[in-house]
Order: sequence, then structure tokens, then C-alpha cells
Amino acid sequence: MRVRAFRAFTAALLVFASSSVCANQRIIVNDAWITEVPPGVKIVAGYMLIENTMNSDVFLTDISSESFKRIEMHRSIKKGDMVSMQRQTNLSIPAKGKLALTPGDYHLMLFEPKTRPQAGDQLQLELLFSDRTIIRINAVVKRVGDTGHRHHHH
Repeated sequence: MRVRAFRAFTAALLVFASSSVCANQRIIVNDAWITEVPPGVKIVAGYMLIENTMNSDVFLTDISSESFKRIEMHRSIKKGDMVSMQRQTNLSIPAKGKLALTPGDYHLMLFEPKTRPQAGDQLQLELLFSDRTIIRINAVVKRVGDTGHRHHHH
């Protein structure tokens, strides 16, 4: 009986994981993408649009992926001519609102890819929210020149 239940759970999980937009309509994630980087670069940037359809704020508290050693949430802060990045412990998505992770503002830093992400690849990310919602999405890898945006690399 346990084996049958485990197989059913695994099958349901695979169906859920294959969706690039969450079936949970309370939090919707769209347009997830990761920058392609030259060989030897150990950090890539990630972006997406997160929509909260609920009547209360929700926080993105953690992101993970089997494709990277770790993922951090950051915000670029410009002071005069200098731009610095501040690590964020969580990101707030306002009630009935959206949060865009974009070059030059909030974004993800994905450290030590297990393989070099190349344009066209799709990498799975798992997002954990403060209400315990877990959303699995596929982020497409794009060349920086193909996105219309520029981003610094470390």
C-alpha cells in the first residue's frame, strides 16, 4: 500500500513540477529567465515576475535548484555613480500586486552552476513563500543581448 501511495504522490509531483506557471492561482510566477554566461563564470543572474492575487502580502523566503549550489535574493542599489548589491532575506509581494525581478533592481544570484547554462536550456527552480506555498517553475536561459537588458557579472 505504501509503494502505491508513494508512486501516486510522485506522479502528482511530476505533473505539478512540469508546469512553468503555477496552477496555484494565489501566487503566479511568469517570465522566469536566467542569463547565459561565458565559460568559467560561477554566478548567473535570474529574473521573473511574481503576482500575488491574495488579499494579504506574501513573502518569497527561499529559492533553490538542483542546478546550482545556492541561490540568493539581491537588490541593486545606486548611490551616485556607484551600484552595490544588497542581499535580501525575503522579497515582499504586496496583496493584489506584483513584484518584478529585473536587471538593475531585485534579482536572483545563482551560484556555482553544476553545468554551464546555455541559451535555450530550461532549469527548474523551487520557490518557497511565507504562507508555505511551494512553486516549481522552469526558467529559460537567455543570452544577455537577446533580452534587451544588461547585467553585471562577477
